[in-house]
Amino acid sequence: MSEQNFAIELLSEHNLLREKFGNVTPLELDADLSLKAQAHADNLAENQSKLVNSTDEEVGENLYYLESDDGTYDVHHIIDYWVQKSHIDLNSQEKPTRTSHFTQIVWKNSSKLGVGLSKAGNGGIYVVAFYHPRGNIVNYIDENVLISHPSDSVSNSDHEHENSDSNSDHKNHKKEKKPEDKVNHVLEKIVKKADKEKTGKISLTKAKKVFQLINEKFGTHYTNMDAKTFFEKFENLDETGKVGHREFRRALSELGLKLNH
Repeated sequence: MSEQNFAIELLSEHNLLREKFGNVTPLELDADLSLKAQAHADNLAENQSKLVNSTDEEVGENLYYLESDDGTYDVHHIIDYWVQKSHIDLNSQEKPTRTSHFTQIVWKNSSKLGVGLSKAGNGGIYVVAFYHPRGNIVNYIDENVLISHPSDSVSNSDHEHENSDSNSDHKNHKKEKKPEDKVNHVLEKIVKKADKEKTGKISLTKAKKVFQLINEKFGTHYTNMDAKTFFEKFENLDETGKVGHREFRRALSELGLKLNH
């Protein structure tokens, strides 16, 4: 993966979380901010140092280090690491009360993202994410972390179950979809909307894993279309055979599925 593609995927992952947990304005990649982030990543890699914050007080930041024998890295693991280090329950309806990696990712007032990636001589990989305006200002967390109830963080059926006590009347009048209907609805949603994504594409190879995930969770009989037809729909979206990354992961989330690799 090129550094430019890495930055775009990391941006997409940020904006997916921002949309789900607060529905705030998407971040935009900023060239100047990325230069600063790259300089800090290079400095960390050159000195093979621990994760040390920069001295720039005007930016917020998230840092990541990975020891990789083959030089590979995964954007999803980086985001997952930041969320896990924040001790955030993505299925909880409670707002965080303290700042963390996660709160900087979804911070409303932050509008620009800078990304730096550098490989050290020992095989270590350093990732630096800079944010401007900086977030994680303690006295402003309530107005910048807008989590009231996470959308799409659990499957629709699980979400309805969790709210059954407070929303029982509404649930009784709502016709619940069968598992097979839900699967096919999401597959069609992917096909129809993926080609509208302007940034953030996911490879066909990774997209194909959705069938394995669906079959493991629901069984092969829950998909009306066969695998060949499904893959052809993806391939016909554009010349590269890539599908909108954000839409694909959002659709998986609606099924209660997670694509880790």
